[in-house]
Amino acid sequence: MPDLTSHAGWVHSADDLLAALQPHRTTSGALYRVPGRPSWSGEQSDGLEGFARSFLLLAFRVAGTGGASSGALLEDYREGLVAGVRQGHADSWPRIVDRGQALVEAASIAIGLHLTRPWLWDALSEAEQGLIAAWLAPSAGVSTPDNNWVLFPVIVQEFLASVGLPADRGRIASGLARLEDWYDGNGWYRDGAGQNFDYYNAWALHLYPTMWTMLREGTAPDEALERRAGYGERLARFLPQHLLFFGRDGSPVFQGRSLSYRFAALAPLWVDQYAGFGIVEPGVARDLAARTLGFFVDGGALNEGRLTSGWLGEFPPMIQPYSGPASPYWASKGFLGLALGPDHPVWNDPPREAADERRDVVVVAKEPGFLLARTGADGIARIVNHGSDNHPPLVGLDDPQYGRLAFSSATAPSFDPDPVDSHVALVDEAGVASRRGGIVREQAAAGTLASSHVPLWADQSAGVGLRILTASTAVGPHVVQAHVISSERDREFAVRVGGWAVASDLPPVASEASQGCTVTAAWGTRSNAGDGALGARVAPSSEGAREGEARLAPPSDGGRTLASRLVIVHGEATPAVHRATGTSPLGTEVAVPVLVARHSGRRTVLVTVSTLTGSDPVDPPRVLTALVDDKLIVEVDGAATIRLPMAR
Repeated sequence: MPDLTSHAGWVHSADDLLAALQPHRTTSGALYRVPGRPSWSGEQSDGLEGFARSFLLLAFRVAGTGGASSGALLEDYREGLVAGVRQGHADSWPRIVDRGQALVEAASIAIGLHLTRPWLWDALSEAEQGLIAAWLAPSAGVSTPDNNWVLFPVIVQEFLASVGLPADRGRIASGLARLEDWYDGNGWYRDGAGQNFDYYNAWALHLYPTMWTMLREGTAPDEALERRAGYGERLARFLPQHLLFFGRDGSPVFQGRSLSYRFAALAPLWVDQYAGFGIVEPGVARDLAARTLGFFVDGGALNEGRLTSGWLGEFPPMIQPYSGPASPYWASKGFLGLALGPDHPVWNDPPREAADERRDVVVVAKEPGFLLARTGADGIARIVNHGSDNHPPLVGLDDPQYGRLAFSSATAPSFDPDPVDSHVALVDEAGVASRRGGIVREQAAAGTLASSHVPLWADQSAGVGLRILTASTAVGPHVVQAHVISSERDREFAVRVGGWAVASDLPPVASEASQGCTVTAAWGTRSNAGDGALGARVAPSSEGAREGEARLAPPSDGGRTLASRLVIVHGEATPAVHRATGTSPLGTEVAVPVLVARHSGRRTVLVTVSTLTGSDPVDPPRVLTALVDDKLIVEVDGAATIRLPMAR
């Protein structure tokens, strides 16, 4: 692998990614027909995606090297561009229409044309420029989903204005105004209505407005600089939180949709450097970017050099139906730093870790409803989720990438039809577990987040009169959670609480001991994610606390370990281990520690400690609980960290 702390190393990586696509280029160059499952937009649109998203990568490379050694490839893309916009051509691109995917790709093409203007746009004939403008122009009048898509016409129309062509300033203004409606403060945008908080905040809602100011600067520099300063202030609030989404190994936390875009999560770090905001030190950005790109490239994200539809390899269950085989090339946004050129400080300041990376850090991000926790000893980043559910309440909805109570940089949710990991569910008499409905945020003490939901069942039944209230706090590698299950009348349910899921490529082996159930396994090196071995066991009860444990056992070569432990500290529960096969992007076999309790009557209170460590399990913190005036008080290591009213 090339030196990913260097500009030259990133150029090498970009060239490899581009070269791997060339066998799938049509003769005209307008389409890149990558093999794989088509998106719901169809194969022609998917071919346009392959062109547009890889063109964005090429544009960053060309801008950062002044066009050096990319002339032949740039000429190939020029030919494809002209063919794609020529109506009637066999490879012509889909037109930009209402809610059509072509609009998304038009924004990437517009940014690419802006960055390569001296070498591409300015070299086109007037007739060719006219064909491109004619294809881009309908972006002014089409309808879009009410989310990050409103920014695509903003970019396209501003590009047209920047090259002296007619543009719709009203559409630009309305798109930027709609973005303001979604700003919740502290650097966080909602991706449209509802509670949609995920990486789109990073790689879309912070990226495009700043890129718009770059386009605007040529025609209205004062406005561009003023707006850029405002966007920079928001980015300055967001980036310190965003850094907590990355583990020390470079892996982003596995949360939200479109995760096959992978290192696009680096986009706001590059925006900071590109716009000159000076929020993150160049050496810190350089170091994290190298680790993140290396995590994926060295970890199995490529197949024959191409980005796969998955995380560390192909994993269809995590891919949304709008994504085609070339969609992962939106990861190109993670290469924006290439455009800065080799002389920029980000490629020359010594790479180094952030100052707090070796310390335990916990941040309450109230806007998205996230508790962000990273541990210094093992470098694992965690999100405890009390706010992001992707959609308004829908019966049966439980998206693994949003509905879990917690996510991390070392684990992934199990894409199991029955959600178990990082989940609390009611199980009915037929053995069917409830899903987490829309998240309702609740008041919580400092350092704590709380939310409730109405449990839902996939057979279209809702838990009328039922409510699950959960409050969380984090201490080191531990997440302490209080769960209050309430019903308006006497009801009987099993209550199942799941901990972190760990995954690898060999199955665990189950056995029994006098103290309880034990599941263990020795695992070989994971084929897609580096070293590691998995075992799982339920440990016997001790000192009144019963626990379920799933862990990665130390491999013989001294590789890394991962341990997941779930302990009950208030209430009664029985430990177990849930196992699944083929449900994780991190390995074939999955093990989850589980606690099963009983709800009988109208209220059940459980307090659990879920621990995730990159080593053998560590003892849970000292937790004391009390009921005072119908309020649950949970003290962790002598501090009152959870105060939860149990009646409304």
